[in-house]
Amino acid sequence: MDAALYPILVVEDNVETLFTYEKYFQGSCYQMIIAGSLCQAREALQVFRPVAILLDILLDKQSTWTLIAEMKGNEATQNIPLIVITVIDNERKARALGADAFFIKPAERLPLLHKINALVKGDLPQKVLIIDNDQVARYLLKEYLADPNFTIIEAESGQEGLALAQTETIDAIFLDLEMPGMNGFEVLKQLKSNPDTKNISVIVNSSKLLDPQESMYIAQNAIAILSKESQHHEVASGKLREALIKAGLIPIARD
Repeated sequence: MDAALYPILVVEDNVETLFTYEKYFQGSCYQMIIAGSLCQAREALQVFRPVAILLDILLDKQSTWTLIAEMKGNEATQNIPLIVITVIDNERKARALGADAFFIKPAERLPLLHKINALVKGDLPQKVLIIDNDQVARYLLKEYLADPNFTIIEAESGQEGLALAQTETIDAIFLDLEMPGMNGFEVLKQLKSNPDTKNISVIVNSSKLLDPQESMYIAQNAIAILSKESQHHEVASGKLREALIKAGLIPIARD
């Protein structure tokens, strides 16, 4: 398991559904622990401490209603957020047994990730760091990020950004790549090599055209890549919201 990612226990035996979830969590701050039976789920809960549980009601010749009751009746597991995702429209029973959320299959990616974020981090403050030497770019990004859920702090250089990342409790970093002195690639390298900052979700926000090697490096070390190039406001807002949700943050819904 990757220590930088939050574990989620997925109680599901359908291969196609598991493949879908794998795609959903790819590039996010979460990783799956798969349990294909009640026995495997119970064993996993003895070994791991997942931040949330996704659970189908119908496994092969098994019903997981009893497992829900067990988990919510056990002090060791009762506070783990439990999300039921199934083809059976029986939300009332799931809620009565203690489920924290309910989706009818197929659950869509962003609503599911947003719900997980809300259940896992809903009561925690969310602090976002913008590292960019361009004052106008920082202002525009702050306008996009205007959200009562977020506290935004700024750094005008890579060195200042690294210092803030180590002294503040940061949930996500927006990082420009083209800065004088220490560029964004070096900042990202130092963030990911430092045990105190390696788990912070990084969203690259830059106008730089990346070569294949640079693209691969960013893809391996950042949650998302956004372009500074001007585009329709709704498109930019949609991409930003998706990046925030992948980073584990909880942006408010926009009208």
